[in-house]
Amino acid sequence: MINLKMENTTEESDTTCVQEEFFKDVHYYLIGTILEEVTDLLEKGGGKEESYLTDRVTHVISEDEDHPEVTEARDLFELPVVSSKWVTMSIRCKTLLAGKAFAPESVRLFTNSIVCFSQVAASDRNALWALITFHGGTCRANLSKECTHLVTSKCEGTKYECASQHETEVKIVCPDWILSSVLAKKPQDERTFHPKYLTFETPPLEGALPTDVEMKGEAMDEEPVTEGDDKVAKDKKEKVARPKLKLPWADDIMPLPDISALPEPVRDAPPSGSTANSSAMSSSPALGASYSTSSAGYSTPSSKTKDKKHKKDKKKKKKHKKEKKKKDKKKHKHASGSGGTGVAQPQEGAGSSATDQGTKNRNTLRNITNKTEYLPSMVGVPADKKHVSQQVLNAVGGRPGGHKGRLDQTYGGLQVIPEIHYCGHDASAGVTPDSCLLGCIFLIIEYPHLVGVEYIDTWRKVIVEHGGIVDDCYSDRITHIMCDTQRTDIFRLAMKDGKRCVTASWLNDCLKKKAMLPPWRALHFPAPSYPLQPPPCKDQIIAVTGFEGGERNDVKTMIEMTGAKYTGFFSRGNTLLICKRLEGAKYEKAQEWRTPVTNVQWLSEVILGNYDALHNFVMPRYQVFDVDDPFKLALLRPLKLMEPWMIPIKISQSIRRSYITSIAQKTANLANGKRKGDPQSPGNASKKIRNMIQMDDDWDAGTPRIAPDKAPRILFTGLDAARMTDLSKKIEKLGGRIVDSISQCTHLIASKIMRTVKFLAGVSVCKHIVSPMWIEESYKSRWFLDVTNFSLVDQEMETLFSFQLRESLIRACKQKLFKDVTIYITPGVKPGANMLREIIECAGGKLAPSRPSLMKISHIQSALGKGSFVVISSPSDMPSCRDFFTHNIDVHNAEFVLTGVLRQQLDYKSFRFDPRI
Repeated sequence: MINLKMENTTEESDTTCVQEEFFKDVHYYLIGTILEEVTDLLEKGGGKEESYLTDRVTHVISEDEDHPEVTEARDLFELPVVSSKWVTMSIRCKTLLAGKAFAPESVRLFTNSIVCFSQVAASDRNALWALITFHGGTCRANLSKECTHLVTSKCEGTKYECASQHETEVKIVCPDWILSSVLAKKPQDERTFHPKYLTFETPPLEGALPTDVEMKGEAMDEEPVTEGDDKVAKDKKEKVARPKLKLPWADDIMPLPDISALPEPVRDAPPSGSTANSSAMSSSPALGASYSTSSAGYSTPSSKTKDKKHKKDKKKKKKHKKEKKKKDKKKHKHASGSGGTGVAQPQEGAGSSATDQGTKNRNTLRNITNKTEYLPSMVGVPADKKHVSQQVLNAVGGRPGGHKGRLDQTYGGLQVIPEIHYCGHDASAGVTPDSCLLGCIFLIIEYPHLVGVEYIDTWRKVIVEHGGIVDDCYSDRITHIMCDTQRTDIFRLAMKDGKRCVTASWLNDCLKKKAMLPPWRALHFPAPSYPLQPPPCKDQIIAVTGFEGGERNDVKTMIEMTGAKYTGFFSRGNTLLICKRLEGAKYEKAQEWRTPVTNVQWLSEVILGNYDALHNFVMPRYQVFDVDDPFKLALLRPLKLMEPWMIPIKISQSIRRSYITSIAQKTANLANGKRKGDPQSPGNASKKIRNMIQMDDDWDAGTPRIAPDKAPRILFTGLDAARMTDLSKKIEKLGGRIVDSISQCTHLIASKIMRTVKFLAGVSVCKHIVSPMWIEESYKSRWFLDVTNFSLVDQEMETLFSFQLRESLIRACKQKLFKDVTIYITPGVKPGANMLREIIECAGGKLAPSRPSLMKISHIQSALGKGSFVVISSPSDMPSCRDFFTHNIDVHNAEFVLTGVLRQQLDYKSFRFDPRI
């Protein structure tokens, strides 16, 4: 075997010479370990390093895609994250390249692909090089042992001959393999893109006479090609001007010169035994190639006459079939009826166009018969309310099938299913919001093993407070089974007995609405399994936009159920974007990158088993946005799980009297020593009784009387002005107080964890950090509820910074984080000393007003320990910190304070600067 002896060289040039002001507009932030040569290049080019993630940062440089700060930079700050290769490649190209091509992703389209070009024009090679580099590949000027692909348009040349002898190591492909792989978003089979399957069409020269085939428009047999004719054709091919080429992604990658296209390729039929990839037959818009399929494989220019003859014979057969159908219709005209189907029939003697249109309509309806959910939107029936009868569809499509019974309701000649009404309580039950679960008897299964006994006790208590009952075993009196999946025997028995099967999500949403409503979200139904098996969306990478708080968590849960991968950021790697509204940066990028966009309705139907929706993102019902409740189902088919909800729950007088008696008993037990404003006071219990009898839910009482020392002192952070105004009014009615200083606050209201001054200081001084839902639910109950069920939980941020907010608050109550700690902040630290002062002082620390002497620092450390004095600095202030390093005084960055306060732990190792002497 001949060894590859070609020179193993790369296209890398000397990148040590960088212009002085090349990176002058670049403010970069380093994450993880970066080569010193790269940082030197940035500094020589005038780049400015930032020590903190802020809006000033233009580029985040990292080699680790899984680093927590990379996710923070992309998701929170929406900053471009690039690898070190961006620096060197920008210097080589003498311009700042787009960062999207240099994201630190481990797996990309052409990852581990090393490509060498041969017999490719320079302009085309530049464009193809840009595509390969953009998708993670590497290009080499010379063929070497490391090369994985040789891209050539001709089966000739030294490189081709060498690669042919090592086809197991080097794949030989034509340029179209690169474009087809990019369009398909996955590498294509190299065997079907070998240049030996390429031939080049020769267009007629200007002024040449048309051939006999072109003049007559008839098919003729292929004539043998002589050696002289082949020489003339070759001369013509060399004189033909090559058309211009516009690559679809060239502008997004980097500025390139004008690119001319390769000659128009036409594939010959592969030899016997080789398999042709269907995707290889699709036309490539970039190269302007036209591939057509036939029964023999790829069509050649010489087979066009045969194709015309074949089409002509096919038309004659089709015309003969139409005439036969007309005769059959006349025989069965009285039996089938002319207007029953609602489809116009062509009259006898009508033109061929009318006949073709009638045949087309019938074929369309026949094809739709197998997918009945798509028919209503095409014939005018509202898709979310009506269903088409299968028997009528068979009749319309020309299929046999008898019809029994009369049509109860018709629309356009089609039978439709009447709208089904679901209900909770009987309309005459007179149930108040405080007793919204009256008459409901629950059995809770699966959840005790999933969430723990303490959650079950809380749910039991809440259900009883709202008039429901919780049993411990299955019986005929059970009305609701609360479970997570459909895998248990109890669930199957309950479905057989007609019980309502719901999830904890349904209970939570009903309590928010203070009404026992039929399930209206996909998460209200027990799933067949969690996640679904087999996972229908295992190949999808989904991002969301427009959803916040609990809605965002619900969408994430639904995505996980389908087996798809959820990303907090949005990039070209995402295959789908789920929107609440058609707005925002992610939506604009989806339009630019042509990423499919859909709503939660699509996700809901996939969870409920409508797998036909997987490849139909553009259906009208999946393109409805900006609605009041995006999770509300609008199904075309009734669910079996909804059948029990067709019968309302009736409340007997004995159940009503029992509930009133239980409230009265609590009133008697709490009659002694309770304040009027206490949540468990007899006055409030009596009010519940009045609500049950009079069904009056108006706020007829004044402001509750709460002792000044026990009234919640509340402050907001991260909420808009309108929301704060509304919540402030409700707090005043409840008897709470809005304070101005975080040091006086007992309850901090926030919608999510954020690193603001109020929030970071509040972790150290506030007893509780709760969501706005605490105020909303307290206002409905007319007193301040227990904050335990409303504590702020933000799993994304807690995972990002490796802490739990609940545990941090417990630590802060036990001891101040910076107790007996003096902190000195150098001038270049960002955020500045004024912003960090309140955070440090609330955590019990002391901020040094000026730089203390080394002797004073030594006295502090000898009295209270080495960790009692801390220096917070930045890379720009390192020269002024040399004396600290000399005297073994640790210097940290700002994360020592910010992350330390979140975790309520002092970390003297993770954020320490290394001495630079």
